[in-house]
Amino acid sequence: KIPAGYKAIEPIKFTVKAEHKEQWEDEGRTTILTKLSGDEATGALTLEADLAEGALTGAVKNEEAKKPTLEKEIEDVNDTTGESAWGDSADHDIGDYVPYRLTAKLADNVTDYYKYHITFHDEMEKGLTFDEESEGSVAVTVNGRKTTDYTLKKVSDQAFDLTLTWESAKDEAGQYAGKLPESLNEATVVVTFKALLNEDAKIGSAGNVNAAYLEYSNNPSVTKDGTGKQTPSEETDKTKKDAVIAFTYKVQISKTDENYADRTGAEFKLEKLDADGEPIEGAEWTPEVKLNRFTFTGLDDGVYRLTETVVPDGYRGVEPMTFEVKAEHVAWEKTHEANAQLASLEGRESVLIELVSGLTIVYEPWLEDTYR
Repeated sequence: KIPAGYKAIEPIKFTVKAEHKEQWEDEGRTTILTKLSGDEATGALTLEADLAEGALTGAVKNEEAKKPTLEKEIEDVNDTTGESAWGDSADHDIGDYVPYRLTAKLADNVTDYYKYHITFHDEMEKGLTFDEESEGSVAVTVNGRKTTDYTLKKVSDQAFDLTLTWESAKDEAGQYAGKLPESLNEATVVVTFKALLNEDAKIGSAGNVNAAYLEYSNNPSVTKDGTGKQTPSEETDKTKKDAVIAFTYKVQISKTDENYADRTGAEFKLEKLDADGEPIEGAEWTPEVKLNRFTFTGLDDGVYRLTETVVPDGYRGVEPMTFEVKAEHVAWEKTHEANAQLASLEGRESVLIELVSGLTIVYEPWLEDTYR
């Protein structure tokens, strides 16, 4: 039996040596133990002799095992430049399938086990929907090699559990024939998956949090019943939660005439552009309209083009305009609630008249009409 959270002690061989002599008193004979020693051949064991008791005493100490670790990351992708990076925070458009990565490093004593398992428990806020059905959405590797030997349980649209189990082979009698391979000691297990940033996503600095923790086997002991059947311990421990955050933004446009009076009757569309200045397929927004204000919701960083598609009667249309949305996220020590904040948000215009932007996540140019 091995204490939970500790490594098994390697077998220790030792030799007991004893010296004694016979002593005669009158007609009686007494055998006296004069020396007792134990020499160990392997392992860490120190034996001390007690001549009076005729005993050797010693102590062995289990070494504490390295606990598994978990790191959670989100991929930040700039659709305009094509640049991407993994980290603690990112921004995405509503409707994007956001890439996530879970990286676990196993304990350094998996070889002490006959059966070992880990479970990734992942949960996300309402603005994210776990995607289990799209091809390639969920992928798992162990030490860089892809595996499909796992079980995936969808708890809800915002949560799932993914479990990997390793078990040693058994002989004809049903007994374990050996322990798990050394390649699993401190092995790296990577899970990648995607989640849809949906219409319930929080806009701006509140962000949309996705958190996870790892549950893992913590006791390599095996018990036997009266028939000799072996039953591995099911005792587990877990890591702290690790979290990442996805931001999304909105752009607000106000339409005025030459006297800066509100002007209704216009319609606009917003397109995201690639590095060559061409519209990206599927990256087009229709605004929510209230009087003369047009709100485009669910954007990330990148270059955009605003085009007036319907011009108010009696006015000339506004030429298409391009602007770039830039955002910076500041990360700090990770917690299960959130681990980054939006530090700045900028909109850099090419021909826009006025810009108001900041942590309110509002990019607001005022478009001025002119008479024909």
